[in-house]
Amino acid sequence: MRVIVFLLLGIFCSSLWGAEAALETSSSVVLDGRTSKGDFFKWQVVPLGASSKEFTLIPVGEGNRRVILVAAKGKYQIILAVSDEKGVDLIDFEVEVGGDNNKPNPNPNPNPNPDDPINPDPPKPYKPDFSNSTLGISQRIYDRGLTVNNYIQDSSKLGDEIVGLASEIAEGKYQNVGEIQNATKLTVASVLSETRLKDWEPVLGAASLGKELSDLAKAGKLSSNKEISDAYREVGIGLKALRSK
Repeated sequence: MRVIVFLLLGIFCSSLWGAEAALETSSSVVLDGRTSKGDFFKWQVVPLGASSKEFTLIPVGEGNRRVILVAAKGKYQIILAVSDEKGVDLIDFEVEVGGDNNKPNPNPNPNPNPDDPINPDPPKPYKPDFSNSTLGISQRIYDRGLTVNNYIQDSSKLGDEIVGLASEIAEGKYQNVGEIQNATKLTVASVLSETRLKDWEPVLGAASLGKELSDLAKAGKLSSNKEISDAYREVGIGLKALRSK
C-alpha cells in the first residue's frame, strides 16, 4: 500500500471558514491523500514545540481522504493512517502553518520509508462465536448455510423467525411434536419461496436438520419444551450468523 500526501498552504478568510474564527492569526493547510490507495483514512495532528494546541480538521468530500487543517501559526506533525483488507500503512511528516513563503516542511510529497516497512498482522477471517451452542447445532447450520446460493438473501429473516418460534415453544404454545412440526413448516414457508425452499433443503431438510433433531430426540435430549426450544434457538443463531460474514 502506498501513501502519498499533497499539501496546499493558504490563508482563508474567517467569514468563509467558521472554524477559523476561534484561532488568532490562523492559516489553513490542505492535506490531500487522494492519490493513496486504501479504503479508510485517518488523520492525526500533533502540535510541535510552542505551537498552539488549537486547531481544527475540516473534511473535504467523502471518505476523509482530503482535509483542511485550520491552525494558529506554528509547526505541526501530521500522521496519516491508510488501511484496507490487507492491513494498515502510516506516514508522518511536519508542516509549518503561516511560515515563510507558506511552504510545507519538508517535501510536499512525503512517502513511507521503504527501509522501515509496516507489517501489520493480516486480517483474520470472520469466525462466529457459538460458545453457547451446547448441542453444536449453530456451527453445523452455519457451515451448511455457506453452501446455499445467495444465502444472505434469506438467512437474517429466517434466523429471526426460527428464534421467535423457539420462544413460542418455550412458552408452551404447542402441545406436542406434531404441532411444533406444523408451526415450523409454516414459519419457513413464510420466508422462503418454493424455489428458495429447494435451495435451503441441504441445510433445513429432512435429511439434514430433520435427521439431526431426530437423533437428538432418540438420545433423550429433546424430552422437554425447553430442550426443543434450545435446539431451535441454536438453529436460528446459526442462520443469523450468516448475515455477519
